[in-house]
Amino acid sequence: MRLIVEPEVVRLAVLRCKEADLKEIKKAYQEMENAILSGVNHTQADINFHNSIAKASGNPIMERIIPVINNGIEGGYTKTKDNPESSEVVLKHHKQIMELSSTVMPMGQKKR
Repeated sequence: MRLIVEPEVVRLAVLRCKEADLKEIKKAYQEMENAILSGVNHTQADINFHNSIAKASGNPIMERIIPVINNGIEGGYTKTKDNPESSEVVLKHHKQIMELSSTVMPMGQKKR
């Protein structure tokens, strides 16, 4: 389900994000990164990141679907928390999403 929904949520967020949305995405990523690097449970920060992307998509349906994905995040953390490589992958993928969101000016105007 995640592979079907998440790319579209990110695509819409990149096209529609506002400056405030971008700040929230960056804040959520930073909280997640800090939690991972500190070795503490980063589940809530990860959920906040996904919620901020969904909000930035400007699509209320996406915001209603994301809680289903959040349940998967909670289960995934439990299964992978003892695998250091898992945290590296999480940071890498989430950072790519955050940076992609930053490549477009708010309201879809491309940066020069």
